[in-house]
Amino acid sequence: MAIPYFLTVLFQHSYGFSAMQTGFAFLVPTMFQMLGSQFSNPLSRVIGIRATLLVGFFIGGLGGAALGLGIFPGSGYAALIPGLILIGLAMGITYGPIWIIAGSDISPGEQGVATAMASTSLQIGGAVGLAVLVAVANANTRGLTGEQLNHAMVSGTSITMYAAAIGILIGMLISLTIKKPSSRAMHAAETKAEQLTANTELVVK
Repeated sequence: MAIPYFLTVLFQHSYGFSAMQTGFAFLVPTMFQMLGSQFSNPLSRVIGIRATLLVGFFIGGLGGAALGLGIFPGSGYAALIPGLILIGLAMGITYGPIWIIAGSDISPGEQGVATAMASTSLQIGGAVGLAVLVAVANANTRGLTGEQLNHAMVSGTSITMYAAAIGILIGMLISLTIKKPSSRAMHAAETKAEQLTANTELVVK
């Protein structure tokens, strides 16, 4: 939630992109997100759900750091491409495992409750995290105008990307505490992952 918001502001305010150009700028992470989702299910079968989540978090942390390095006064879109690719891959790889783990070892009658709790936590966490990062990004912009304001906004956006990378890596450490799902949960996980992959393919088509 936070990274797309800051990238949109960066593209339109600092790079001078139009709304359409901004949309095209997001094609790179979107395409790699779709690619990452295709690897998520096979990877989960080979190394397990938790390990797949760890891989996705690690790639996402690298992507956030790469975006932080690529954002500086005078930089352009090309400098962001490595970070955008990594962030897209990470989103695609982790999306399925996050929901699978949320529903692991949960009885069929309580799957809806588990999914609702996970979704609510995601939305609330995203909103709170975004609010904190906005405060960080705008910390040094008060009273500035013109080029000074633009430079401060770019620098603030770079800092938020590093902060987001740290947050992602913290999530990776937390995921280490997740217990290995039971065989029944793993079977259900594989079925759900196949459904998520099929839904992604339908959206692409």
